[in-house]
Order: sequence, then C-alpha cells, then structure tokens
Amino acid sequence: MRIYEEKLKHDEQIQQQYKQAQQQAEAQLKYEREYNQKMNNAVNKAYHDAYIQDLKNRGYKIRYKKTFKDYLTGFISIIAIIIIFYLLWHIPSIRNFFINLYEENEILRTIVDVFLSMFKK
Repeated sequence: MRIYEEKLKHDEQIQQQYKQAQQQAEAQLKYEREYNQKMNNAVNKAYHDAYIQDLKNRGYKIRYKKTFKDYLTGFISIIAIIIIFYLLWHIPSIRNFFINLYEENEILRTIVDVFLSMFKK
C-alpha cells in the first residue's frame, strides 16, 4: 500500500512538473509572438515613414483622407468654441470691452458688418 501511495505521489509530481513546463513553454511562445508582432510593427512603421519621406523629398504633397473621427473632432471643437464665446458674452465687463472695441475700430467694425450681413440674407 505504501509503495502504491508513493507511486501516486511521484506520478502527481511528474504531472505537475509537466504542467509547469507546458505553462512556461506557452508563456515563452506568447512572449515571442508579442515580441515578433512589435518588431514587425516597428519595421513596417519605419518603412512607411521612409517611403513618405522619400515622396516628400521628390516634391510630392502627402494628403491623407479625412476620417469620421477627424470630422467629429472638428465639429466638437467648433461647438466648444461657440459655447465658450456665448458664456463669455454674458459677463458684463467682457461684453462692454468687445462693444467698445467694435465701436472704436473701423477695420473690425467693417469685418463684423460684412460677416453679419452674410447671415442676414
């Protein structure tokens, strides 16, 4: 009976060692895959950057197609600026400053009048 129990313990130890070795091998493979992926990404980026630089050196203009994210960012920026100016306009001292600036500066008054006349039609 004792020999049988020792054999079972020995078999369990061998199984645990095998599982540990297998887990270490899987972790090593995962690390190697991640490393290779990072290296491939770095090589591709370097190639892309060199290609773009070569085109620029030859006199080409590089244009990128705008994505939805670009348009959304621009739209949100415009809305934020409008909100900020709206809030600033409701502060009496700032409103008086802009009104005085408009009344005293001929060039600014002309620009504002032209701009407002475009929206009145």
